[in-house]
Formats: sequence, C-alpha cells, structure tokens
Amino acid sequence: MKKDDDPLSVDEETANKMTFIIESGLRMHTTDYDWPKSHAPSGFATKLRKFIRNKRIEDIKQVGIDRLIDIQFGSKQAANHLIIELYDRGNLVLTDDSYCILAILRWRKPTEKTTQPPQGATMPSDSEEFKVGQTYPLDRCRKAEDLENLDEHKIIELLNNAKTLLGMNQNYKKRNKAKPENNDGTVEINLKDLLNPYVIYGSSLLEDKLLNHLSMDNRNMKKCVIRIASDSCGSLDRESVSRYSKLIRKALDDADVTLREVQARHQSPGYIVQKRLSNPRKDLLLKEDELDKDLTTNIDFYPLLSCAERRIQQEPGSLTYQVFDSFDKAVDSYYCNLESQRIDSKAFSAQKEVTKKLENLKIAREKRIEELVKAQENDEEKARLIELNSDRVEEALSIIRSMLANQMPWSDIWSTIREAQARADPLASLITAIKFDRNEFTMKLSDPYESTTVMTPGKFREVDIDISLSAFANARRFFVKRRAAVNKEKKTIEVSKKAYKNVERKTKAMLKEVVVKTNITRARKRYWFENFFWFLSSDGYLVVAGRDAEQNELLVKRYMKNNDIYVHADLHGASTVIIKNEFTEPVPPKTLVEAGNMAVCYSSAWDSKIATTSWWVYPKQVSKTAPAGEYLTTGAFIIRGKKNFLPLSNLVLGFGFLFRLEEESVERRKAERVRRELERSRNPPANRNMSSDEEEVTDDDQQSIGSVSSLEDDLNSKDSKLSRSEPEIMASQSVADDFDDQDEVEDDYKVTEHRLVDTLSDAPGSEDVLLYAIPMCGPYSAFQSFKFKVKVVPGANKRGKAAKACLGMFLHDKRASQREKDLLRALKDQDYARNIPNKVKISAANMKTYMKKRPKKSEVRLPIT
Repeated sequence: MKKDDDPLSVDEETANKMTFIIESGLRMHTTDYDWPKSHAPSGFATKLRKFIRNKRIEDIKQVGIDRLIDIQFGSKQAANHLIIELYDRGNLVLTDDSYCILAILRWRKPTEKTTQPPQGATMPSDSEEFKVGQTYPLDRCRKAEDLENLDEHKIIELLNNAKTLLGMNQNYKKRNKAKPENNDGTVEINLKDLLNPYVIYGSSLLEDKLLNHLSMDNRNMKKCVIRIASDSCGSLDRESVSRYSKLIRKALDDADVTLREVQARHQSPGYIVQKRLSNPRKDLLLKEDELDKDLTTNIDFYPLLSCAERRIQQEPGSLTYQVFDSFDKAVDSYYCNLESQRIDSKAFSAQKEVTKKLENLKIAREKRIEELVKAQENDEEKARLIELNSDRVEEALSIIRSMLANQMPWSDIWSTIREAQARADPLASLITAIKFDRNEFTMKLSDPYESTTVMTPGKFREVDIDISLSAFANARRFFVKRRAAVNKEKKTIEVSKKAYKNVERKTKAMLKEVVVKTNITRARKRYWFENFFWFLSSDGYLVVAGRDAEQNELLVKRYMKNNDIYVHADLHGASTVIIKNEFTEPVPPKTLVEAGNMAVCYSSAWDSKIATTSWWVYPKQVSKTAPAGEYLTTGAFIIRGKKNFLPLSNLVLGFGFLFRLEEESVERRKAERVRRELERSRNPPANRNMSSDEEEVTDDDQQSIGSVSSLEDDLNSKDSKLSRSEPEIMASQSVADDFDDQDEVEDDYKVTEHRLVDTLSDAPGSEDVLLYAIPMCGPYSAFQSFKFKVKVVPGANKRGKAAKACLGMFLHDKRASQREKDLLRALKDQDYARNIPNKVKISAANMKTYMKKRPKKSEVRLPIT
C-alpha cells in the first residue's frame, strides 16, 4: 500500500515538514522535540515571517570557510537571504536578493567592542556601519584559496613566531590571563590556537589528529600544548622545531583525508559523550522500571568517533558515548538533554526540600512525644515524693498558713524562713522558694527509703506545693496532670501520623507534578487528517471534511481515491465530506448516515437549527469540469449522475478523546479483535445492520427506523452491490476449524482495515500504555464506546468555553487514571476546541453532578499554553 493511502501516515507535505532551531552564535539544527515558545513573537521574528511566508528554501550554503550560513528563501528578485553568524555572540541578518539588510536580530553599534572570532572569522570593524539599509559585507569573508599552504617551512615559521602570534589572539589571552610565565627556559605553544586560522576544519578534528600524532613523541600528552627549549635570546631549539613540524604536517594530512571522507558521505553520524550519575529521583513515587534507571549527563558532542573515544580516555570508567544516525540528531538530543538535566536538578532540589520538610516534621513529632513522656515521669515522681513525705509537707503547710493567718507579709514570711535556714532548721532547709503570684512554695523532697544520714543534693527533687491544698491533694494534682499528659500523648501520636501521611502524600504529589510539567516532550507527528474536520465512524472508517473552500478543493483533488465515498448537503457552507475506504468492500450504511450528519452539522443548518438531508455519490461522479459557458469557484464541483439521498440528519454531535497506544498494546488489542471477529463469523448475529441503526435511533431520538430500512433497500438495489452481500454470505456459511488461504487473506484485509481503530483507543484499559491524547468531534452515534464523551447540540455558548468545561469534567472523572489526566492536561486549547462548531450547548450523563460541585478555579487544571 502506498504511503498516501494509509490513514495513519502523514501526507507528503506533512512528512517533509520539520522544525528548525537557530540559536544566535551557538547552534542550528532540526529538532524532534516540542520546545517552549513565547506567547508573542519578537520584532525580528515578526519581520522574518512577513518576508519569508509562503516561500520555499531554495539553497543552504556556507559563506566561504567562515562560520557563516546563508539560507535563501524564494528565487530571483523575490528571494530573501537569512544570514546566520555562528561566531562570537552571533547574529541573524535578513536581507533581500541583493543582500541589502532588512532586519537584524542584534544591533551592532559602531563603538561596540567584539572579541576575535574563532578560526579567524571575519567581522565588520568597529567603524563600519552595520544597520538596516546597508549591504551585508559578504566580500570580507574568508575563502579556502586565501589560506596559506601549511608546508613544513611555514609550520617552522609559525612555531618560531608562536609567542608573538598567540599574544595577538584575544581568546588565547583571556584563557591564559592568570597563568604564570615559565621560568624554566622553555616556550609553551598551544598548537590548536596557533593553527586554527590556517585550516578549514573545526577545532575538534584538528585537536584529535594533533594528539594522535604528537602522542607518538610524548605518550603523556593530553592537550595540544608542546614545550620547546629556547636560548637566552629567545630562539627555539631547531631540532625540536623540525621534529614537531614533521609531526604536525602528518597530522594535517590525516585531517584532510578525514574531512574528504566526511564530505563524501550522504549522512555523517554523531556522538554524545555522557557521564553516568545516580538517580536523584529514587525517593519519588515513580514506576519501578524508572527507579532502576541511572541518569546520564551530557558532556559534549562530536562529529567523529575518534574524538569521542579520546574524550572518554581522559576519564576512563566514568564516561561512555551514544551513537546517532546523524550529527544533526546528536546536536538536537544534546541540547534537549541539557534542558532535561536542568529539570533533573530542579527535581533533585525539590526532592531535598521535601525530604527536609518531612524530616523536620518527624523530628518535631518525636520531640513533642518525648516531652510528653518526660512530663508524665516528672509528674508521677513528684506525686510519689509528696505521698512519701506527706508529714513534712503538711508541717510546712501549717507553718506557712499560720503566718498568713497572722497577716504577715510575703516578704516577712520569706525573711523568717531564711533566718530559720541560717539556724539549720531541718524543715526550713527543705523550702527553696516562695512563689507569691501563684500561691505556691517549692520544697526539696527525696525518697526516705533511699536516703542516708548524709544528705546528698543529687537525690532531692524540687516540687511545687499549692498552699491552698493538702499534701495528698497536691499529690492528686500531679497524678491528674500525668493522666492528661498520657491522653495528650495518644492524641499527638494519632494526629501526627495522619498529618505526616498527608504532608508526605501532598509533597510527593507536588514533586511528581513538577517533574511532569517541566519535562520536554517529543513532538508527535500530526496525522494528515487532523488539518481537517474528521472522525472515526462506528464501523472504523475515517471520515474527513473540509473547513473551507480551499480544503474542500484539496480533499477532492489530493485525498479522494476511487474506492472512497463523496458526501455533501445542498446547504450554504456545507463541507465536502470524504469517507476513506481503503479496500474493495462497500461502506456500511451506518457510516454513510454518520458522514451525512457531519455534512449537515458543519453548514448553515447548525446556526439556523434546521435538520435536513444529505446525499452521497461515487468519486467518478465528481467533476471539476464546468459546462460550456460556466465557471466553478474554489471548492465547487459538478455532480454527474444520480445522487443517493440519506435519511434526515439530526443536529447532534459528540466530543471526546482518543488515546494513541504503544506498539505492544496495539498488537495485543489487534489479536483480541481478530479473535472476536472469528467468533462472530462462526455465530453471526441476526439482522446486525438493523440493530446498529436502531441504536442510533435511540440516541438521536428523532430518526425513524423506516428511513434507515429504506436506505438499506435502496442500497441493496444498486449495481454497486453496496449492501455488503459478500460479507453476509460469508457470515452465513458454516466456518470450519481449518481456514483456507482465501479466508486468511480476507481476515488480513479486515486487520488492515481496522488499523486506525487498533492504534487509537476510545476506552483504554489499565494495562494499555498511552502515548498521547487526540480530541475528536463527530456524530454522537460514533461515540457510543468512548470513555470520555459529551453530547454537543446548537446553543449559545462559545466553543472554547464549552471545550474547557468538558476538559474540567473529564479531569474530575473518577474513572480517569493519572496517565490519562496528564495527557489531557498536556493538550493545548487551540487543539481540542478547533473542531467544535461555534454556539453550542453540551450535555453529559454526569454533567449535573459536576456542575453541583462547582470546583474552584485552582482545582480545574486547564492546559498550559
């Protein structure tokens, strides 16, 4: 089967589309990832769109041997050139066909100082005007024929003058600004910086070949730096210079050979050197297979395997490399993973913060419990000491109460006690303080059964005694405090456990959400039919309709094949509808009715709320040739022959989501469906066509069974044999256990016919692996088995608001898994609302329940644009 005939494949125009990323001064490559975009384009991007819109790329070339790329859009006088500077801080310059500057990304002022570009790249001087209206100075770019030939004599000359030449290199001076000079009588020469302005290839290839040949002379060499002895006058040793010049010449010859080999290839592979790291997400609530994966951080990317291997040799054991089919893919993966590494770093920081928060909560809980246990022990011990020393406590209470009865001031009471302590009174020596504000005094008590004649201060405990209570009442007061502490401990443990679990669940859920939201996802290839109105019929056929006259013209001229069906309605603004039939079997009547319903709904009948009929014809009856003297506008066609009218169409659409399955899930579903079809072929249901139409009548509540029956009778009478007589005869025959080759071929046709149904699931199971979600809008009868669906009828609401309400309802559906919710959130509002007609009203089985809940705006997660 041809690629254009496959509904799952992209068409030729879409397949050739690609995303091209240009970062000023750094990189340019195609990408397979969906990079974040700004909400509003910059001034330069706006002007770039204005000049290159609808123009094709005619040529991409390097200007001379500088890091300067010229991309030509259009041809002849309508051409525009986009010049990309990949040196210094970089720039993007848009010119016309004569290289007159139209727009500049980064303005360069005449007084702006710039560093010397690598590899001797040429830049406008400080005094040169570089602005709109001037001609871009392409004549100042270096060419290969302008380079001097690096023979041994020239290399010897460069080595002898290396100190002077490198001193003029601004980049070299910056890198070696803080490096002390050698005092050992040798001159240090960086060969890569010295030879770069005289070669046409990059520094990676030059460094690799130099190290490859210079390591023969010095096995410990890891950088392109050599040391040559010099005399008191600064002259270098001739023998060493001659030896190094021969090695350098061999390295340059080897580099030239490698460059010619790379240029002869149609596609050159790329290599990324990576370093393995421990997974910082192992504490997250992720899948088990993700926990076992170690993370890798990208070190650098190289166009040659030898360069990557040499980088690995610098850190053996910790580095490895990954191979890509092209250097373009390697650069794309490298920079995308740089963003992913930032995500990992962000997730790791968030994970550390969450762990610290949970640890602090755990420590605070343990500390609180420890304090309560300690308080229980202290209260119990104080109560026990009061009971054991009740006589002394009562005696002290009586003395202090008698003083208070005589209206003695508190200060005099304390002075009296201090005088008694000075006379070594045994009872007064036990009183350590009087707390006037609390009506208490403090006594030192000890266990009389453990005390000795010699009083040791370490065995005494200070106990607060309430003057208004007796000794045993004071003991009971401490026992009551102990019981309160015990109850508080139990409640603290219970509450802290719940609080800890809630905080742990919320913080880890928040952390996982941060990881998912900030991740860069690989951009999926859009199906060709997503540019149009489309849906999958109840029988698994792809139905496509045009959005405007241009798309109607495109559908008929490019996508309509001989086995397809053309459906239309005699209404203003009605869409051209094509039923894609990939095989020789006729299209079922239910699919025809659904396609006719689509043609009516996407017309003026939707706004006027008037139900009407539609019709269908074969592709051979559709012609663009107008009668003599007439003219057909864009999107208009002549129908030759009889039109086959369909039953009255109802203005009822459905809106829901399909999910793209992973390949293993596709194969499993395909095997299950083939088994069900074989079982159904052995036991065919009676009047299967009528029952399916009766289901549609039940849903729409306005279509008569007689109209569908008359449609089937009309289809059965046609010469095209549209009534699926061949499948019905096959179903009515007795099927043996062993099928012949003819039956196997027919089964293969059925499997291929339903490949779109196999890869896109309307009700995914828990074992299915989902890749992304696709919104679908079509006749409601095609949504019978959908997990997420609503009914759409003419109303007064805008489609964007209605689509967001549908999304919010789906996200709050208890049947939705976390993966399904993540995929729904990842959709953009312009993607899921564009196929819904304007002015609608939505309804669903659980719509009233959702509206009663009235979730807060913060709870309804709308897609991130």
